[in-house]
Amino acid sequence: MAVAWCVQLTLIAVHGRICFEETNDAILYGEIAGVALIAVFALAVFVVQYRRLTEKRASDERQHRT
Repeated sequence: MAVAWCVQLTLIAVHGRICFEETNDAILYGEIAGVALIAVFALAVFVVQYRRLTEKRASDERQHRT
């Protein structure tokens, strides 16, 4: 999907317009929903990893103080 995204953006940059157009509404909305789900999943993973990182740093600081 990342490769397809890069190809699409490259084609837009080269031609100055969108070269592919989805005519089937069901597929179009499915693709939009899929991209939205991937973005939400990536954000959730980022938040979980950020929380773990801050917890580790807090526990490291507590260990150094004692």
